[in-house]
Amino acid sequence: MKLEQFGFSFETVSFFRGYFIEDTDKIVFPNGEVLFPDGKLNLSPFGSFLMDHVNPSITKNVIVFHSFLEMFSFYQVQKKKAENSVLMVAGYLCENIPVPNPVACFSLAFGNSFFGRVSDIRISCLIDGSLPRILIKDEFLYVEHGKYTASMPLDKLSLSRFYTLSGFRSKTRTFKPKNEALYCRLINKTIRL
Repeated sequence: MKLEQFGFSFETVSFFRGYFIEDTDKIVFPNGEVLFPDGKLNLSPFGSFLMDHVNPSITKNVIVFHSFLEMFSFYQVQKKKAENSVLMVAGYLCENIPVPNPVACFSLAFGNSFFGRVSDIRISCLIDGSLPRILIKDEFLYVEHGKYTASMPLDKLSLSRFYTLSGFRSKTRTFKPKNEALYCRLINKTIRL
């Protein structure tokens, strides 16, 4: 099985060569993620992987992803942003984000879904130093991060809204796939989680 059959370019596959294993019936990534021939992706909760194609100690931009496949997809559709940044896979249960240098600016490239928007808030707080307390109740998301609190309707959830309602500020920004829930869906519509 080859990544190219899912729509990834030769350039993208070559750039990430060595960070995946192509087997006859699956593609396996370093954190345990597995992509099957039918497009099913088994995500891994594990991450904290730094892609070191640039020098992390002097690079000011860090882009964080839930999965390797999302990182590869982002690279293919946003190459200019990706090639001068440290690329990091956080997994979906991320509880630790290594900061490659103290002046790093983080961008979160999570999906354009409920899970992606909650992850934006959660990881932004984690980068600030600690995990927030998050509760979903009666169609609202409640977030408590130190002295900062906010409650938002689930259908109006975003990192910028959290910043506005709570007063919390971070150097973190977001990248979202246009008109799709995931970056990998921009490359191939059959890929699913």
